Amino acid sequence: MAHAGRAASLQPVEVVESSTDDVRARPDRGSDPEGGSDAQPRRWSRSRVLLLVVVVLVLVVALLAVLDGQRRAAARRDALAVPGLLLPVDGPVHEQWRVRAEQGAGAVLVGSDAVVAVTADADAWRLTAYDEESGEPRWTAEVAAQGPGIERGDVMCPSHLGRRVDSLVLCVRVEPGAVYQDQAPDEIVATDVVDVLAYDLTSGRRVGTWRVEGEFLDAERVDDDLVVAMSDAEGRTHVERRAGTDGTVRWAYVSRTRLFSQLDVNQVTIETTEQVAVVRGADIAVLRLSDGHAHEVASRLVPLAVAPFRDGYATWTPLHGGVVVDARGDEVAQVPALPTRLRVDDGSGDGYALTMTGSAVVAVGLATGDEAWRLVTNQRPVGVVDGTAVVAEGPRVSVLDVARGTELWSYEIEQWLPWEPVSDGALLLVPGDPAGLGGPWVVVACDVRDGQRVWQVELPRDVRSITAVGGLLLGRTPDGVALLR
Repeated sequence: MAHAGRAASLQPVEVVESSTDDVRARPDRGSDPEGGSDAQPRRWSRSRVLLLVVVVLVLVVALLAVLDGQRRAAARRDALAVPGLLLPVDGPVHEQWRVRAEQGAGAVLVGSDAVVAVTADADAWRLTAYDEESGEPRWTAEVAAQGPGIERGDVMCPSHLGRRVDSLVLCVRVEPGAVYQDQAPDEIVATDVVDVLAYDLTSGRRVGTWRVEGEFLDAERVDDDLVVAMSDAEGRTHVERRAGTDGTVRWAYVSRTRLFSQLDVNQVTIETTEQVAVVRGADIAVLRLSDGHAHEVASRLVPLAVAPFRDGYATWTPLHGGVVVDARGDEVAQVPALPTRLRVDDGSGDGYALTMTGSAVVAVGLATGDEAWRLVTNQRPVGVVDGTAVVAEGPRVSVLDVARGTELWSYEIEQWLPWEPVSDGALLLVPGDPAGLGGPWVVVACDVRDGQRVWQVELPRDVRSITAVGGLLLGRTPDGVALLR
């Protein structure tokens, strides 16, 4: 028995050593064999960080999209506010659509979201509005029946400084008098019949019409009014601002002297700025557009040259040289010659007047009247964009710093420039040489500041020139226009 008890007392025993610290540090796995309740907060923390990163990225992208939209909207506003400036050009342009249109001034105008073109056939003059995006016709209106042969007359639909019109299309229909009547060679016979027709841009419905008697000279649109120049039977020049829809006279001006020959009558012109109209008629007059007040009046027999300049104008005489005058009629600065009329001016060179003296471009500081710089060249200024002065002539385009006159870059082709450079404020679109004899012209887009070529593309073969109207890039064809985008 003693042996049995001893055997029982000597049974092997397994001893596991463990410290109290190990026991305290061991997690309670009773409810979660995968890691317990302490692992769950760590897993949620990583998910929240990832979610936060995604949200931040979405917000950044949305913010960039908003800022880009605001930038584009601002660029669009700037382009539409500056005559001759294109809407932003994002890449190589291609023909989007084309329509028939007459040639000459007032044959194409751009509305808020439509392009309006004047056409003529054997029966009538017509006006057609096309959707800006698709080129699909929205409406067509007959302006007037077509006259026979050389008495076919003319139709023009002007816009102020080439800007977009909001809701009203104004067209001038000139029906000339018979050319076979007996009259002295230099006798002036007022026989034209001039009808002004107003159309709603959206529907094409005619909303007004009125008539002016006399010999038609010229017309310019100002807001929804028309400034019309006529000559009476005695050769005096009449200028009136009339309401576009019913012809109500806002103000009227009559020249003091008169013209004696038909040749002089045919050379009468009106040019407008934002605030004045320069009329070269029987007298040379500068008329304030708001009320018709004459700033400057002189006979055509006086050796006086007058030209529009920004909001005002400039004059030049052989004896006293040139003077820049603001919209109020106050003299601003002396200049060696009349400032050049620019195709586009975004205001970045407002402190300077660019003039051509025959052998040089001279910039005059308007604040001091001093010569800022002089560049000996036969090129002439065509635009001021983004602090640069663009000058062009013959086969060459040069871009200068408008404040210092230093050349930033230049560009030259082998042929005469078929059109003046156009710009969207960041790019300058210049012509490139055709790819072979009779080939299509090429458009080259260069950075305005450094001249770097950004892209180039061939135009359709029958597009011979491009121009900016209402912010759109239009290519002129022999029988119409093509929208390029």
